[in-house]
Amino acid sequence: MQSLIFWRNWKPADKYLYLFSFATLCFVLGWYVVAYFIGNEAVISWEIVKDSQPIGSTLDSFEKYLLNFSVEADSYAITQTYQASPIAINQTANYLLLGAVVVGLLLLLTVSTYLSNTWFFALSVPVVLHFVTLKMELLGISQQTHQLPLLAVFLAYMPLAYYFQSWATHFSLRFRLGVFASITAVVGLVIAYLSKASFPAIFIANSGLVVPLGLSALFIAFNAHEIIRGLLWLVIQAGGGTSRSTHLHFIVISLIYLLNLLYACFYYIEGVDWGILFLEPLWVLPISIVLGVWGFARREVQYGNLLDFVPHGALLYNGLAIITLATAAYSFSSGNDSLRGVFEHLVLFTHVGFGAAFVLYTLSNFYPLLKQGKDIHKILYKPYRLDYLWVLLAGGLLTAAAVFYTNYEVYDKAQAAYYNGLGDAYLRQDNQRLSEFEYQHALDYDFSSQKANYALASLAQKQNDTKATLYHLQKCLNRTSSPFVYANVSELYLQQDQFFDALLKLREGLQKFPNSSELANNFALLFSRTDITDSTLFYFDKAKALADDPTIAEANFMYWLGKKAKTISPDSLKQLVANPNNLTTLSNELAWNNRMKQPFAKGLNPDMLQDTLLQPAAMCYLYNYTLNQVPTADTSMLSFIRFYKSKESNAQYFNFFYWAEAMKQRAMGNNHKAFKLFERAYKEGSDTDYEKPKQLGSFLYENEQFLLAAYYFSKAYFRGYAQGRVYEAFALSELADRKIALAIWEELRASKDMTTQLVAKNILKVLHPDSLKTLKISTLNDQQNYYFAHFNQEKISDSQFNELINLAKDADLRFLLVTERMKFFMTQNQWEAAENLRNAVTGLGTNKPDLLEQLRLLDLQLLTKLKRFGEVKKLATESKFKGVQQGYQPFYLAVAAENAGDTLQAEKLYQTALQQLPFDAEVVMTVAQHYNKRNRKQQAYNILVDNLHFYPEFRYYPVPVYELYILQALELNFTEYAESSLPQLFEISPKVRYDIFYKLYESRKKELAKVTEGWE
Repeated sequence: MQSLIFWRNWKPADKYLYLFSFATLCFVLGWYVVAYFIGNEAVISWEIVKDSQPIGSTLDSFEKYLLNFSVEADSYAITQTYQASPIAINQTANYLLLGAVVVGLLLLLTVSTYLSNTWFFALSVPVVLHFVTLKMELLGISQQTHQLPLLAVFLAYMPLAYYFQSWATHFSLRFRLGVFASITAVVGLVIAYLSKASFPAIFIANSGLVVPLGLSALFIAFNAHEIIRGLLWLVIQAGGGTSRSTHLHFIVISLIYLLNLLYACFYYIEGVDWGILFLEPLWVLPISIVLGVWGFARREVQYGNLLDFVPHGALLYNGLAIITLATAAYSFSSGNDSLRGVFEHLVLFTHVGFGAAFVLYTLSNFYPLLKQGKDIHKILYKPYRLDYLWVLLAGGLLTAAAVFYTNYEVYDKAQAAYYNGLGDAYLRQDNQRLSEFEYQHALDYDFSSQKANYALASLAQKQNDTKATLYHLQKCLNRTSSPFVYANVSELYLQQDQFFDALLKLREGLQKFPNSSELANNFALLFSRTDITDSTLFYFDKAKALADDPTIAEANFMYWLGKKAKTISPDSLKQLVANPNNLTTLSNELAWNNRMKQPFAKGLNPDMLQDTLLQPAAMCYLYNYTLNQVPTADTSMLSFIRFYKSKESNAQYFNFFYWAEAMKQRAMGNNHKAFKLFERAYKEGSDTDYEKPKQLGSFLYENEQFLLAAYYFSKAYFRGYAQGRVYEAFALSELADRKIALAIWEELRASKDMTTQLVAKNILKVLHPDSLKTLKISTLNDQQNYYFAHFNQEKISDSQFNELINLAKDADLRFLLVTERMKFFMTQNQWEAAENLRNAVTGLGTNKPDLLEQLRLLDLQLLTKLKRFGEVKKLATESKFKGVQQGYQPFYLAVAAENAGDTLQAEKLYQTALQQLPFDAEVVMTVAQHYNKRNRKQQAYNILVDNLHFYPEFRYYPVPVYELYILQALELNFTEYAESSLPQLFEISPKVRYDIFYKLYESRKKELAKVTEGWE
């Protein structure tokens, strides 16, 4: 124990000073160990790139005039990919290196003042060289001369050091070190305050790498035999002083150690890989340094005539050890693989060379004693035959031979390491041009440098130079590569649509780094694009098992389920997803539920929506939840949507909210709000997105706004939705003037798509004006039968209609034919014929809810016309209309209330109906007349104006509403408005109808003129 804690009996001043240096060495050793295990993650980190992926889902469907429409909306799942960040500058590591080098050099300089002149100047040379290599002229401290800072620093230290060494020898060690430390503090403050360069400490740390690296090389060589000395001690201790095989044990264990290091040399230099475990050279280094703390004390017999071990030699050793370990630790913390390579080469070359020389030295001098099992440690550095100097000479020659054999590769790596450091310094100063220049210079010496290539790739990526980025990253793909490189190379291949190259590169990365959860996650996500389900599941499971945080892989797994529409039981889902309440996982689970048309049972969690500024995952969660709850009565999401829409900071998400809320309002029957939201989402959406005009057209078709629906179907068609042309033709076929419709059908008849071609031929067969004359009804199938009746209601006779009914084979089709004929009679005010048909419907059966709902509407309209308001109220109360037709219940209840004299209730219900049925001209006109009857003409006028403003332009105005608006304007003496509207009415109204209206208009105009004239 006494020899272990050799400083125990030193003088207090020397002991405490030594303990300070030893504590510093221990701290640097700790940094070394931590930095080794952290590795490249000190300067490169994993960034989680989140991307929203659309997953198509059908929220609803409806049938209109035998046309099937689906109400679709993309849900959005969040995919999370790991990408490596651009290279960063580890400022902490730079400061630690600078501090450690300063402490080490201060110890060297202080100890040098106790040496003779020759050795004083020899030990002062590294300090002076360090001043020179700092390039202080680039710090912009002085405007006088560039060399002034260097001269000032030199004069601050060296004359004083010489003074202590030659004349002021009486000053204590502590005082000398304190003076040098004080000067260093002043120099540091001056540089910090006067330097024009940003981050001068980082620049000094990297520009001053030359001397620490040189001192490290000498110190490693000086200490290279320490592990063999330690092995010798173990062998002797194991023999207990009596073994007669100590010499053999020493030879065997030394050979194993040296051969292992020799194999490591060939592994690192020649690329030889026999799968043999070997000692990592960068673990050999700290072990040899730690052993040297005590071994250097044993060597005092070698250098005692120059320097006493207590305390000067011990401080010198610790100073060099601090510099060496700090420089090596910096190679890890800065990601400077060239610098790391220098240490690997130095350790291997010196430990093989000096180690072999030391074995020969030991055997030459002490073989007989070893054979006797004697403890030779106390005399190990007191040779009998071969002087220890031969160890230095032989070890130096063997090391030099290795350097020559490798074509000075260690020197080239040292050069590259230095330029990598300068590249870091300039990069931290945001000087991209000089940084790139230094990194390129590093590649001139070490073309495969991970540090330089990755840094240049980061700079190229910043400039959007994909080709250069990929070039430099590919140069990183060697034995010393990392998962970061494979992830980024794969991503670059994906950006260039090279899917299989990206997949293969990730597979290669996983083979090399099988425990990388990040690569496994990316590979699983990429593999999910294929149809190989088993492999996808395997890699998702692997990513979850390897990851510290499995939520990312779990969320990606949920995305895959949604994309592939995989059915899975809730219990199985719980087993596969360990963190179901993670926001991203919930968003993706909702997307899956929407795809599978499954209700989300968990409800909206307000805790997930706490932030005012929405993040993508929170937006997807709220959006997907809204879509999921479209068919339900849940409206909890609407308050959150309104809140987030009130914040301009969330403007990028407004369009998603418009769309989702529009779907919800449609399902709730609020057609006015739904249309405005659909329209706004369309106007503010992408010019290449056809889904929005497609759904808007479907919504308008559902509401029988055929001209406007055709407009949006046309937009969808020209944005890439081929079926949009077919729907446009159907919509235009519902108009009185079918010239454009017929032209489009003729166009579609020549379509290359056989289905479209067949539909066009069938429609033209029944839609053509001459079809009544040329078509034989008996030849029609059920679908043709229906469309023949549907498009020719005004022209077919009752006998032809009866024939169509008798020919129809499908019961639902017969029911539909009768109800549509009934509706036609009602629009022609043929109420008796409509009633007769209603009675006939009783004998027809159907189980289709939408057909029964249509019949109830006709019943309500018929009962209203027949003034049977009690029955109207009863039927309206019992009816449960869905979707866009929900407004008919409050409308007919309002009709019943009005005729019962309950005007307040009627008004309330009318206002609800007006919001829910803005496209129904009969509803709008009824509500307006309700106010006219109560002499509230201005309010009636306002209702009509608001309704007309609902349409984008006059060509889409409902003619009856426009006519009533003109008459209402006349009633209110807004004659100019009325007169200016007549030309527009003329353009959109059939001529016969317009002539009838114009006569009514002129008549009413004269009546009002007489009233006004009489009043005057």
